[in-house]
Amino acid sequence: MDKLNLDKLNLPDPADNLRLRRWSSKDVDCVQKAARDPYIPLVTSIPANCDESQALAWIGRQNQKISDGTDMPLCIAVATTNEAVGMMGIFALQSVVGGSARCGYWVSPEKRGQNISGRALAIMTSWAFDAFSIDALELLIEPENIASICAAESAGYSLHNTLTLQKDIGGRLRDMVLYIRRK
Repeated sequence: MDKLNLDKLNLPDPADNLRLRRWSSKDVDCVQKAARDPYIPLVTSIPANCDESQALAWIGRQNQKISDGTDMPLCIAVATTNEAVGMMGIFALQSVVGGSARCGYWVSPEKRGQNISGRALAIMTSWAFDAFSIDALELLIEPENIASICAAESAGYSLHNTLTLQKDIGGRLRDMVLYIRRK
C-alpha cells in the first residue's frame, strides 16, 4: 500500500473545548508529567521519569510517525488555551484503510476526572471514519481500568470481547477487553 500522506490531512475541528493537534516543543511539561505516572510509561513509549531532552525526543518521534504515514499520535489540548493535556492516537494506519484501526489515549494525571479522554475519543472517532475510510475503531483496555472503560463507552464504544493474556504490561501478560465502535 502507498504511504499515507498524514502531514496534509486536515485535523478535526475543536469541539467540547478540546482540540487534537500535532505535538510541539511547548508540550514537554505534559510529556514529563505522563512520564512520572506509574502506568503511562508501561503502556506507551514514554520513558519513565524522562528529562526534557527525552521528552523532546519522544515528541519528535510522534511527529515523525505522522510524517512517515504510519500512525496518527496527536496531542489533546484545551481549545481555549492550547495547553497539552494528553495524547490520542490511531495506530498502524498503513494496513487499515477500509477495515478497522486501533486507537489509544492517555491523559496527564492532574487532568483526570474530567472525561477528557472520552471527549477527545469522540472527536477522534467521528473524524477518523471519514479521514481514513475505515469501518471500525478498536480499543484494548485492561478490565480493571474503569476510567478508560467509561471513556470508551461515553464515546459510543461497546464491549466486544475479552482477550486472555493479550498484552505484556510491566513484564506480566494481562487480560484485555476489546471495545469497538463501528461507523
